[in-house]
Amino acid sequence: MIAYQKTNKKYITQITKIWEYGLKDNLYSVLGAKFINNYLNLIFKIKGNKTFIALDKRKNKVIGFVIFGKENKTNFKILSSNFLNIITIILKKIFFFQIKDLFRFIDVFLYLIISSFNKINFERSTELLIIVIEKSHRSKKIGKKLLDKSISLIKKDNKKLRYIHVVTLKKLKKSVNFYKKNKFKIKKVIYNRIYLIRGI
Repeated sequence: MIAYQKTNKKYITQITKIWEYGLKDNLYSVLGAKFINNYLNLIFKIKGNKTFIALDKRKNKVIGFVIFGKENKTNFKILSSNFLNIITIILKKIFFFQIKDLFRFIDVFLYLIISSFNKINFERSTELLIIVIEKSHRSKKIGKKLLDKSISLIKKDNKKLRYIHVVTLKKLKKSVNFYKKNKFKIKKVIYNRIYLIRGI
Protein backbone atom coordinates (compact mmCIF):
# COMPACT_ATOMS: atom_id res chain seq x y z
CA MET A 1 0.00 0.00 0.00
CA ILE A 2 1.27 3.45 -0.94
CA ALA A 3 0.57 6.45 1.29
CA TYR A 4 0.90 10.03 0.07
CA GLN A 5 1.82 12.28 2.98
CA LYS A 6 3.57 15.40 4.16
CA THR A 7 7.06 14.76 5.48
CA ASN A 8 10.05 16.29 7.22
CA LYS A 9 13.77 15.56 7.64
CA LYS A 10 13.05 12.05 8.91
CA TYR A 11 13.26 10.63 5.36
CA ILE A 12 16.06 12.90 4.08
CA THR A 13 18.51 10.03 3.42
CA GLN A 14 15.98 8.12 1.30
CA ILE A 15 14.96 11.30 -0.55
CA THR A 16 18.64 12.07 -1.28
CA LYS A 17 19.21 8.62 -2.76
CA ILE A 18 16.11 8.82 -5.00
CA TRP A 19 17.23 12.27 -6.20
CA GLU A 20 20.84 11.23 -6.88
CA TYR A 21 19.95 8.18 -8.95
CA GLY A 22 16.68 9.43 -10.43
CA LEU A 23 17.80 12.80 -11.84
CA LYS A 24 21.02 12.25 -13.77
CA ASP A 25 20.78 15.65 -15.53
CA ASN A 26 20.49 17.59 -12.29
CA LEU A 27 23.52 19.61 -11.13
CA TYR A 28 23.31 18.30 -7.57
CA SER A 29 23.22 14.70 -8.81
CA VAL A 30 26.46 15.40 -10.67
CA LEU A 31 28.01 16.98 -7.57
CA GLY A 32 26.93 14.08 -5.34
CA ALA A 33 24.82 13.13 -2.31
CA LYS A 34 26.51 15.63 0.05
CA PHE A 35 25.31 18.56 -2.09
CA ILE A 36 21.78 17.15 -2.38
CA ASN A 37 21.70 16.71 1.39
CA ASN A 38 22.88 20.32 1.95
CA TYR A 39 20.20 21.59 -0.44
CA LEU A 40 17.44 19.59 1.27
CA ASN A 41 18.51 20.74 4.74
CA LEU A 42 18.37 24.38 3.63
CA ILE A 43 15.03 23.89 1.83
CA PHE A 44 13.45 22.29 4.92
CA LYS A 45 14.41 25.38 6.97
CA ILE A 46 12.57 27.85 4.72
CA LYS A 47 9.21 28.75 6.22
CA GLY A 48 6.27 27.81 4.02
CA ASN A 49 8.06 25.13 2.00
CA LYS A 50 6.25 21.81 1.82
CA THR A 51 7.61 18.33 1.10
CA PHE A 52 5.45 15.31 0.37
CA ILE A 53 6.39 11.67 -0.16
CA ALA A 54 4.95 8.53 -1.70
CA LEU A 55 5.65 5.92 0.97
CA ASP A 56 5.48 2.15 0.55
CA LYS A 57 3.92 1.40 3.95
CA ARG A 58 4.86 -2.30 3.99
CA LYS A 59 8.58 -1.54 3.63
CA ASN A 60 8.52 1.96 5.19
CA LYS A 61 10.34 3.04 2.03
CA VAL A 62 10.07 6.35 0.18
CA ILE A 63 9.44 5.72 -3.52
CA GLY A 64 8.92 9.33 -4.58
CA PHE A 65 8.88 12.90 -3.32
CA VAL A 66 7.86 16.41 -4.30
CA ILE A 67 8.96 19.76 -2.86
CA PHE A 68 7.02 23.03 -3.18
CA GLY A 69 8.05 26.49 -2.07
CA LYS A 70 10.86 28.97 -2.49
CA GLU A 71 14.55 28.42 -2.91
CA ASN A 72 15.45 31.81 -1.34
CA LYS A 73 18.86 31.81 -3.02
CA THR A 74 19.57 28.27 -1.77
CA ASN A 75 21.46 27.45 -4.98
CA PHE A 76 23.62 30.55 -4.61
CA LYS A 77 24.37 29.76 -0.94
CA ILE A 78 25.44 26.19 -1.71
CA LEU A 79 27.45 27.02 -4.82
CA SER A 80 29.26 30.00 -3.26
CA SER A 81 30.05 28.29 0.06
CA ASN A 82 31.40 25.21 -1.74
CA PHE A 83 33.17 27.02 -4.56
CA LEU A 84 36.62 25.39 -4.08
CA ASN A 85 35.05 21.96 -3.64
CA ILE A 86 33.08 22.44 -6.87
CA ILE A 87 36.23 23.55 -8.75
CA THR A 88 37.96 20.37 -7.52
CA ILE A 89 35.02 18.25 -8.75
CA ILE A 90 35.09 20.03 -12.14
CA LEU A 91 38.85 19.44 -12.50
CA LYS A 92 38.35 15.74 -11.69
CA LYS A 93 35.62 15.54 -14.32
CA ILE A 94 37.99 17.09 -16.89
CA PHE A 95 40.84 14.78 -15.86
CA PHE A 96 38.64 11.69 -16.19
CA PHE A 97 37.11 12.95 -19.47
CA GLN A 98 33.60 13.25 -18.03
CA ILE A 99 32.81 16.02 -20.49
CA LYS A 100 29.02 15.53 -20.31
CA ASP A 101 29.07 16.50 -16.61
CA LEU A 102 31.28 19.50 -17.38
CA PHE A 103 28.71 20.74 -19.92
CA ARG A 104 25.99 20.35 -17.27
CA PHE A 105 27.95 22.71 -14.96
CA ILE A 106 28.38 25.28 -17.71
CA ASP A 107 24.70 25.01 -18.69
CA VAL A 108 23.49 25.56 -15.10
CA PHE A 109 25.80 28.53 -14.49
CA LEU A 110 24.75 30.18 -17.75
CA TYR A 111 21.08 29.61 -16.89
CA LEU A 112 21.52 31.11 -13.40
CA ILE A 113 23.12 34.22 -14.92
CA ILE A 114 20.57 34.61 -17.75
CA SER A 115 17.54 33.92 -15.53
CA SER A 116 18.66 36.55 -13.00
CA PHE A 117 17.99 39.15 -15.74
CA ASN A 118 14.66 37.57 -16.77
CA LYS A 119 12.68 37.47 -13.56
CA ILE A 120 9.18 36.05 -13.88
CA ASN A 121 6.73 36.99 -11.17
CA PHE A 122 3.94 34.48 -10.61
CA GLU A 123 1.27 36.10 -8.43
CA ARG A 124 -0.42 33.95 -5.74
CA SER A 125 1.71 31.00 -6.77
CA THR A 126 4.13 28.50 -5.27
CA GLU A 127 6.91 26.75 -7.15
CA LEU A 128 7.14 23.01 -7.62
CA LEU A 129 10.88 22.82 -6.98
CA ILE A 130 11.41 19.13 -7.68
CA ILE A 131 9.50 15.89 -8.12
CA VAL A 132 11.17 12.49 -8.47
CA ILE A 133 9.80 8.96 -8.50
CA GLU A 134 12.15 6.01 -7.97
CA LYS A 135 12.94 4.42 -11.35
CA SER A 136 11.40 1.03 -10.51
CA HIS A 137 8.07 2.73 -9.68
CA ARG A 138 7.73 4.96 -12.75
CA SER A 139 4.86 4.63 -15.26
CA LYS A 140 2.50 3.49 -12.49
CA LYS A 141 0.69 6.83 -12.01
CA ILE A 142 2.49 7.37 -8.67
CA GLY A 143 3.84 10.76 -9.82
CA LYS A 144 0.33 11.93 -10.80
CA LYS A 145 -1.17 10.74 -7.50
CA LEU A 146 1.63 12.32 -5.47
CA LEU A 147 1.22 15.62 -7.35
CA ASP A 148 -2.60 15.68 -7.03
CA LYS A 149 -2.60 14.73 -3.34
CA SER A 150 0.11 17.25 -2.43
CA ILE A 151 -1.59 20.08 -4.37
CA SER A 152 -4.90 19.40 -2.60
CA LEU A 153 -3.14 19.53 0.80
CA ILE A 154 -1.32 22.75 -0.13
CA LYS A 155 -4.62 24.29 -1.24
CA LYS A 156 -6.19 23.44 2.13
CA ASP A 157 -3.30 25.16 3.94
CA ASN A 158 -3.37 28.29 1.79
CA LYS A 159 -6.75 29.38 0.45
CA LYS A 160 -5.20 32.42 -1.31
CA LEU A 161 -2.97 30.27 -3.51
CA ARG A 162 -4.13 30.13 -7.14
CA TYR A 163 -1.25 28.64 -9.12
CA ILE A 164 1.62 26.15 -9.08
CA HIS A 165 4.57 26.89 -11.37
CA VAL A 166 7.57 24.80 -12.34
CA VAL A 167 10.78 25.11 -14.38
CA THR A 168 12.14 22.12 -16.29
CA LEU A 169 14.80 21.43 -18.90
CA LYS A 170 13.47 21.81 -22.44
CA LYS A 171 15.34 18.67 -23.59
CA LEU A 172 13.60 16.45 -21.01
CA LYS A 173 10.58 15.60 -23.15
CA LYS A 174 9.18 13.06 -20.63
CA SER A 175 9.27 15.69 -17.91
CA VAL A 176 7.60 18.34 -20.09
CA ASN A 177 4.91 15.83 -21.16
CA PHE A 178 4.31 14.81 -17.53
CA TYR A 179 3.55 18.41 -16.61
CA LYS A 180 1.36 18.97 -19.66
CA LYS A 181 -0.65 15.82 -18.86
CA ASN A 182 -1.11 17.20 -15.33
CA LYS A 183 -2.74 20.47 -16.45
CA PHE A 184 0.40 22.64 -16.63
CA LYS A 185 0.65 25.11 -19.51
CA ILE A 186 3.84 26.56 -20.97
CA LYS A 187 4.28 30.18 -19.93
CA LYS A 188 7.79 31.04 -21.14
CA VAL A 189 11.10 29.59 -22.33
CA ILE A 190 14.39 30.99 -20.99
CA TYR A 191 17.72 29.47 -22.00
CA ASN A 192 16.78 25.80 -22.48
CA ARG A 193 14.33 25.91 -19.55
CA ILE A 194 10.55 25.79 -19.86
CA TYR A 195 8.40 27.64 -17.32
CA LEU A 196 4.98 26.03 -16.84
CA ILE A 197 2.00 27.03 -14.70
CA ARG A 198 -1.14 25.27 -13.47
CA GLY A 199 -4.24 26.70 -11.83
CA ILE A 200 -5.43 25.04 -8.61
